[in-house]
Amino acid sequence: MLNTIPYFVDIVDYNLNVPMADPIFSLSNSEMVFDLVMGRVRIFVQFDVEAFFRFAEANKIKVRWIKGKEAESVKKFSKRWPGTDAWGILAELANGNRMTLLSGFIIRPYTNFTTPRQLLEMIQDWPGQIAKTDPSGNLESPI
Repeated sequence: MLNTIPYFVDIVDYNLNVPMADPIFSLSNSEMVFDLVMGRVRIFVQFDVEAFFRFAEANKIKVRWIKGKEAESVKKFSKRWPGTDAWGILAELANGNRMTLLSGFIIRPYTNFTTPRQLLEMIQDWPGQIAKTDPSGNLESPI
């Protein structure tokens, strides 16, 4: 049961130790940044992926974990999601377009302060972004 509860992440500790995270020093409120770095204020983030799945489904995007044999093709690009045996998420839009979302996408709430709504918009906008960069329209490339 414990592994089904989303864990809390100390966003400052995470930010200072994960190179791909947006630096907290770039936040506009320098007084708040100083309080965060000095430990006077702590911010914990919790991302409930299962709740995000329900949110996506309510917005007509089918999502499921990528695991088992299906995960073999993405293991060299992704990390396992803590508390699961999944290595990514498969998302399918209402029009049938499918995309593979790797751990780098899923951890954006921690690394880039991305909200669930913004994640959903990124998924919805992905076909248009691919059309701009890949004339073949191949959406199967992992993000």
